[in-house]
Amino acid sequence: MIKVLPYNKITGLTVTRGSKRVINGLSLEFLPGQIHVILGPGGSGKTTLLKLLTNQKGLESFEVEGKILQTVDKYIHMTQYIDKPSDSLNNKIKDDESSLYVKQLWGDQNQVVVKRLFDHLDTPMDVLPKELIKLAQFTYSMQKASTSEWLFFDEPEVNTGDYMTNIAAVINSYRKGRIIIVNTHNIEFARLLADRILLLVYGEPKFVGPSEEFFNSEDPMIQNVLKFGI
Repeated sequence: MIKVLPYNKITGLTVTRGSKRVINGLSLEFLPGQIHVILGPGGSGKTTLLKLLTNQKGLESFEVEGKILQTVDKYIHMTQYIDKPSDSLNNKIKDDESSLYVKQLWGDQNQVVVKRLFDHLDTPMDVLPKELIKLAQFTYSMQKASTSEWLFFDEPEVNTGDYMTNIAAVINSYRKGRIIIVNTHNIEFARLLADRILLLVYGEPKFVGPSEEFFNSEDPMIQNVLKFGI
């Protein structure tokens, strides 16, 4: 039986589904003002962990033991896809606000993204180039981020092409006073963001700690991950 605690900590979290152990004995703490990156191959338990933290549906068949932080009301889970892909950003964001919002979100350091999005504010998203579809989805989804205490991102860099560093810059700009959790397979994206890293390998927490320790680790398994990727 899971025990819910009123602070940002997980202790001894074990999740099973049938005979499969999805997460095994995970303990970690989430610190405000820091970005926590969850690394691991597909099927390692990353998405299951996000679902637990955001109290999503779809976990009815899972058995959960251990202690977990109190789920929070003010959060945004950034896997939000556009429900009507034929819509444009101008249709999803009020016309008189869209240009200002795009400028504020991306900032002066990301003018190349602002220009490309401005060129396509009225273009249906389903006919945009793949990387612009993801940028438009990200832009639309971030509208509620300023009022959220927690931000959860599930592989936000996928299909963004050369704009991965721009995505990282925006996420970094929201760190103050918030807890940010990012799922990714991408080592270089993790380098751009992480204050702390959790490495999950098929449910087993192989590393939990500061990113500096992870990227300078002499552990052979971590060295292989850094060299060959996940």
